[in-house]
Amino acid sequence: LGNDGAFPSTLSEEPNHQQLRHCRQIFARKRRSVSLHSSTPPQSSDLSPQLSDHHSQPSVLSSPTSVLSSPTSTPTMNQTIKNSLGETLDYAFTSGAENCRDEKWLVILGHGVTGNKDRPVIADTAKALSEAGFDTLAFSFAGNGNSEGDFRSATISKEVGDLSCVIDAGANAYPKIAYVGHSMGGAVGVIQATRDGRIKALVSIAGMIDTKAFATTEFGEETPDTGLMWEEESCPLSSDFMQDLCDTIVTVEPLADCIATPWLLVHGTADDVVLPKDTECVKGLQGDAVEAVFVEGADHSFNQPAHKAQLTETIANWMRSRPY
Repeated sequence: LGNDGAFPSTLSEEPNHQQLRHCRQIFARKRRSVSLHSSTPPQSSDLSPQLSDHHSQPSVLSSPTSVLSSPTSTPTMNQTIKNSLGETLDYAFTSGAENCRDEKWLVILGHGVTGNKDRPVIADTAKALSEAGFDTLAFSFAGNGNSEGDFRSATISKEVGDLSCVIDAGANAYPKIAYVGHSMGGAVGVIQATRDGRIKALVSIAGMIDTKAFATTEFGEETPDTGLMWEEESCPLSSDFMQDLCDTIVTVEPLADCIATPWLLVHGTADDVVLPKDTECVKGLQGDAVEAVFVEGADHSFNQPAHKAQLTETIANWMRSRPY
């Protein structure tokens, strides 16, 4: 935290140990004075650290506001969403079931490394949330799927900016934003939630915390700029990616300790890509302030139908329990 109480405006401005101690002290006082399980949701100005310049990378839209119908009709969104570099981000918007739709919430979903908005873990979760009455927007980070951009530039630091632009696109029409992030998309959510009070609920699916451990374990034997991620020709391993995860970010654990936004973490016990210890780390830091669910035998993407059902039902039920 700087002298003005704000988080660093860029990821390269990593908080030092004195700043992190100050952060923890602030949130310890706030947690003593405000119950995270109160029936009344906490105000973002009280509990969610928010950068004064969270619009410093504004989205470039085809129109100034979200193109949405009135809450009493079936909503639509047909605007073009671009990141701060002008790259168009591919997304799929789905309105919530009419018989139980909650027009206050927009749930944004972001994928993991080498993924896109159409991966089953994202698409199936979005479908379950839509059936539970929530409008959803699943998108592909720049350089992934059908979004514009270079895959080699798809770092956590850049994807935080992508997410901010997507939130910009929906925030005019929705008072409450939830973000669901899978794998590396979970790390993106942790960083964004510490700086953006518009996120009122956070969900991590096999969420990454120790970014350096992931990068070195999965890709440590590859040569950046010549090697591939998991031998996929379409997914070259870049030095930008490795430097971002291993040198710039390293771990989001200090930021995870500061999050006061309601937070659900779901992790498979058989995940060998992002190990369950990442979620265990958050639970150890936050205790009862977060809800952690471990799905026995589930892999990184919850590919077995029973595991996928438990994942989607857990998230939908948790979102239904959010205060209105």
